[in-house]
Amino acid sequence: MKSPRLSLGLGAAGLLTLGLGAQAQLAPPIFLSEEGPTPATAPVPGEAASKAKILRLFKTPAGVHEDRLVVVYADANSPHEVWNSKSGTHKAADIFSIYSDDDGRSWSNPTNLSNTANSYSARTDWDGDGVLEDYWGDSGKPNVFSSGSIVVVSWVDKYAPEASWTFGDVGVSAYQGSSLYPDPLTYPLQREVPYSATYLAISIDGGESWTYGGANPPLQLTYGRRDAAVDVHRGSGNKWVVTWQEDPEGLQPGDADGPGDGSSGAKTTKGTDIWYTWTDDIVTNPMALRANIVPLSNQSTYDLTTDNGIETVGQPGQVENHGASRANLGFVKVGTLFKAIVGYEETKGIPDIEDGKTVQLHVFDYDAPVQVGPDTDRSGSAGTLLSDPLENSRRVRFVQQAPNGTDPALAVFWKQGTGAQGAPSDIMLRVATQVDEAAVAAAPVLNLSTNAETATMADLLLTTSANPYEDARAHRALLRGSTLILGFSYTPNGPVARYTNLENYNFWIRRSLDGGQTWLAPQNLSNITDTTINVLEPRLVGTPNTGFQDNDAFLVAWGTETNVYEGIETSHPLDLFVTRTWDQGATFEPVVAMGETADDENESQIRIDDQNTEINAVFMRTDAATGAVDAVYVRTGTPMFVQAMGTPIPIGEEPLRLTFIAPDDPLEMYVAAASFGTTPGTVLPYGTLPLNIDLALHLSLTEPVYFVGFQGTLDANGRAVGAIDLPDIPVLYGVDLYVAFLTFPVGDPWGISEATKVRFED
Repeated sequence: MKSPRLSLGLGAAGLLTLGLGAQAQLAPPIFLSEEGPTPATAPVPGEAASKAKILRLFKTPAGVHEDRLVVVYADANSPHEVWNSKSGTHKAADIFSIYSDDDGRSWSNPTNLSNTANSYSARTDWDGDGVLEDYWGDSGKPNVFSSGSIVVVSWVDKYAPEASWTFGDVGVSAYQGSSLYPDPLTYPLQREVPYSATYLAISIDGGESWTYGGANPPLQLTYGRRDAAVDVHRGSGNKWVVTWQEDPEGLQPGDADGPGDGSSGAKTTKGTDIWYTWTDDIVTNPMALRANIVPLSNQSTYDLTTDNGIETVGQPGQVENHGASRANLGFVKVGTLFKAIVGYEETKGIPDIEDGKTVQLHVFDYDAPVQVGPDTDRSGSAGTLLSDPLENSRRVRFVQQAPNGTDPALAVFWKQGTGAQGAPSDIMLRVATQVDEAAVAAAPVLNLSTNAETATMADLLLTTSANPYEDARAHRALLRGSTLILGFSYTPNGPVARYTNLENYNFWIRRSLDGGQTWLAPQNLSNITDTTINVLEPRLVGTPNTGFQDNDAFLVAWGTETNVYEGIETSHPLDLFVTRTWDQGATFEPVVAMGETADDENESQIRIDDQNTEINAVFMRTDAATGAVDAVYVRTGTPMFVQAMGTPIPIGEEPLRLTFIAPDDPLEMYVAAASFGTTPGTVLPYGTLPLNIDLALHLSLTEPVYFVGFQGTLDANGRAVGAIDLPDIPVLYGVDLYVAFLTFPVGDPWGISEATKVRFED
């Protein structure tokens, strides 16, 4: 018979740590976007951060970078102004990265990954005054992904030097194109904006140094011959894949028919393609990402032999009347092979007769992309058509996992409706147990959002026209084994919610616990009854695949914004909220605000640990007084915490050693607190205390449990060590012990640590 063991989760630096609370508590925020001048003598405006993203590293080689947090963001980094159709006039931006090895309590100095904001490769009349001026490098939204200690960041940039240039050279590229944008403020002159190029920054040591980016030039994939946008990348081990779209006539500003702010890449001209590249080893062969570039869709014909961007042969749209856009990318191991999954939306090819888009899916061996396929008027690309060709479908997304023949391997979902862009839509879903185009296309189409307030299983088969007024958007999904969660923002009356404030959007989820065969009733998680407030940017965050993860646990977050009369007023962000579940969404903790200040807060990005107990979040905060925008970080719990040291320990063989850490309270008196079989949940002004606390630590056991060093004075570093000697008795098996500690006097800012949970298992 095996020995009973303590069940703990793997934490930072080889320590075993686990905390749990009945309600998430968030420590005071830390402002991250405080980068210094680069170069040191340059006037750097800053205060215009955007699009912060966060990673939590796991499964790193030898655990060297385990649990490291990495954050990337864009921020103004030049005195030079530029203009684009999305942001208007603004200071040119660079991409920055920082990291933390102490659970977000302190952060490295920022590293400038792009270094383009003070270089230019084009001279255009960007301000519409009739004079050509330098258009400085301007880095767009960063996208970041990691595998082990490999961290890769991608973005598109207005600095597009020719292949023969040294990075940082300035001048006018002979290859970089540009777009003209009419503007009432400059009429009859137009603003001219250069095309963007695609870049990568690559680190193989968890973001400490950068092989490409930082002190070295980033890896430039394209040269601005067409306008790049919507870059995505994924990796597993050293294998890496990248997609982006390129419009031969430039990024289109959009028609303002949807909820976004336009210029998202959704509106395209004929000949816009999805491009793809790959490498079998991003550490030893990153340059393969330049050599392997191919158009994945087939909207135009290309000359693949040039050095400065793949040239279009003939006019855009000569081969096809379609435009492909807003691709999503997946990467999954199937048996011994790795498959790339690419889904995107594509305009229909019957000009002036049929508007709208279709959803296309590609699945292929990652190093053998398919470039040819059947063409029709409604779908012109290679790959497989998933949506109803008579309706308007967009915003395709998917979740995937390694197939086992039983659970879902690939779930693809998208917005679909009978109207044009911006019209009401439903969220449609196909689920397959194989990572295969044909298997997904053969699966039934389910309507997950229709009649959300009263929906039954029968509603899943309704068409989008069954309820033409409701509207669902901002769809998200989570897949863990046979559990499939799909979420969406929903209103029962889209036109009323958009053009008045008499209806609003809330965030709903639907759950399937049997792989998508049956679905439970929809659940309204945000429950905002004030119709002047909408849900914004919802998130579904699952536990990472560490081998210790709790697959029944996940986190839900959303932002809020003012609900205004569309076309008359402009909405602005309000606050951000978060809640958690440990029972597959059957119950949730009370909702907690992340910021709750007078400042506008939006665009949250969140990572959790393998037990859903540690929340790490970044978001953008706009100072209400100055208008400055910063990237802000918050985490669960107090700056005080408990670490349980060592590997899982057989009960009765050796003590469980605990370290109390309170870096802000050195030399303070402390006492430990513990409870059996209950969840910590007594909320006090300075923290949450375990229930049924027994300060004498007797714990009402018939056999003794010995506690050593559970009271005293913290050392000069704010640390103390204790131990528990646990008897091998059956009454402990399957029981939870919660341990926390308090400093005296208990006071601001915190006086009670997070609680650590230890479960005894036989």
